[in-house]
Order: sequence, then structure tokens, then C-alpha cells
Amino acid sequence: MTRVSASITIDRPASVVFEFVSEVSNNRLWQQGQKLGAWTSEAPPGEGSTFQQRAEFLGRSIESDFEVTEFEPGERIRMVSTSGPMEVDVTRTVTAVDEGRSTVSELVVGEAPGAMKFAGGVIDKFVERSINADYERLKRLLEAPAELPPNHHADYPQFTGAFGYLGATRMLLGGSPNAELVTSVAEITPGMDVLDVGSGPGVAVVTAARLGANAIGLDPSEPMLKGAAMLARLRPPGQGTVKWVLGGAEDIALPDASVDVCWTVKALHHWPHLEEGLAEVVRVLRPGGQFIVLEKLSAPGATDRASHGWTTQQADTLAEMLRTSYGFPDAEVSEREAGSQAVLLVVGRLAS
Repeated sequence: MTRVSASITIDRPASVVFEFVSEVSNNRLWQQGQKLGAWTSEAPPGEGSTFQQRAEFLGRSIESDFEVTEFEPGERIRMVSTSGPMEVDVTRTVTAVDEGRSTVSELVVGEAPGAMKFAGGVIDKFVERSINADYERLKRLLEAPAELPPNHHADYPQFTGAFGYLGATRMLLGGSPNAELVTSVAEITPGMDVLDVGSGPGVAVVTAARLGANAIGLDPSEPMLKGAAMLARLRPPGQGTVKWVLGGAEDIALPDASVDVCWTVKALHHWPHLEEGLAEVVRVLRPGGQFIVLEKLSAPGATDRASHGWTTQQADTLAEMLRTSYGFPDAEVSEREAGSQAVLLVVGRLAS
């Protein structure tokens, strides 16, 4: 039987902390390995509420159902598994330290499945380290600044030299789910003119071309474009065409009203000049043209590689900019999955 606990003090009021940690859909924002949490009973949560969870544990995918067996609003929630390969009993408690600070504690009691039961001590230490790391992420998340611009990594160094080739290789290996999603959202048809801003190694460009589009990849990195040209040779575009252009979002070397769809995949958070880039997107799109932005879902306060994405606040900020200042009245935010990764999409159509 595994029995581990964790506790941390957060510079946020108890009411704010409890509201966050008692909402199971937030778990994947701060708990490593969590992929999905969704209520299967009516909101708001309370004693007797149920939810489903999908997670990865020691390399295994685990799907479980849970029931809330204790619920004290603002203070305590206890969740017990009712199905799944592991018996898990989780209690989270939030107590106020003062008006602006609170302590959140967690107690996890569980029974590992099968032969894993015999590695109890090792499992306990692994779970304890994981939970403590999760609570450090929770603290960073809840104490993070409330607002970040959509291009919060505008000063990130360009992918040049050996760094650029390494980056292109890594993006090639993981780019297919994103390419499949963005081309599906764009509803690519033969003859459509498509622009990918920040195209990287060109996975989405080649995918669009193989669906019959005339696809252009724009990127400021020569190593990325060389990798893209190689990909196009390995995966010929068929009835479509591909073209590679060296340049950034703020200076697109294309005529006015020349493309039907423009997208940017995991790149807008790097745009050095957001307003200039959006103005260029509007310029090159035809009336009624579609603009699609895809970014990895990141938790507020994320650091290092985990921060290279968007919070929901950043997606909402961009959608509002598109609606009010750039002529995309229907710009909306949605959360999707690309492969095993949660992503945010902002999709809008330019007014005709």
C-alpha cells in the first residue's frame, strides 16, 4: 500500500487555490502525466460528483473513474477511484495562512497493480517525488503574472547554425499531428493557396501540398528551409506545389490578397513584432480568407521548454485582438489534441 503526502504554501488566497485544485480539468496543467480530467456529473462539483481521468504512470496509459466522497467548499475534496488498474484515494486540503496566502496539502493512498505491489518502497519514493514536483509546478502556476502577451518569446534566439539543424530535426519528428490537425481545420482542397508563417522544417506545408494545395512556407531560418526542401524531396507534393521563402511574419514577400489560408504552427509565440505580423497576414489574405494559429497548451508559470506555448489567457488575448483590430469578427478559441498533446487553436475568417 502506497501512502505519500505533500504540502506547499502559495501566495494566493485560499479561495483561489481551492477553486483551482478542486477543478479536475485543471489537473493536467500542473500534474505531470495527466492527460485528461473531465466531470461526468453535473457542475458544480460536490459530494457524489464523478469524473474520468486519463494519465500516464511509469510508461503506462491509465484510464480511471473517480467519485468525490468528501467535499467541504473552499477547504477539502476527497476523490476515490471506482475503476481502473490502480486503487487511488486522494485528499486535497487548503487552509488559509493569512488573507493572501494559503497552504495546500495532498494525501495519496493507493495500491499498485500486479507485480508492482512488490516494489512498494521504490513506488512510494517515485510517487512522493512526483507529487512534490507537481506542487512546485502548482505554486509557479498560481503565482505567475496574470497577463502574458501572445508573443511572449519574441526575444528567443533564431534557429541558426547547428542549433537550427537540430531544431529542424526535432520538429520533423514531432510535426505530423500538428500538420494533420491544421490542414483538417483549414479544409484543404486542390488548388487552394496556402501560407505557413514560421513553417520550420515544412511538415504542414508538404502535407497541404500533398492534398493539392499551392503551399508556401515562410521562415526566417535558413537551416529550417533547407530541412523543408529535403522533406519535400522525400515526400513529393503530388498534384500540389511547394515554395520556400526566407523571411519573417512582419515582412511577407507576397502580393496583396494572394492566399486563401494562412496559418502559423507553434510559431506565433516567437514573432518579434506581433502587430506588424498580424497586419501582414491581413494584407496577404483574400477577403473571407482563414487565419489559423496553433500553439501547445502551457500552464501559467511554466518554465524552460514547457513555456514554449500558450496559456488560455494568451489565446483569448489574440482572439480578442483579431476580432477588434484586424477584421476577423468570428475569431474563436478551442482546445484540441494533436497526437497526445493538448493544443490551443485560434481560428478566424477575414471579413469579406
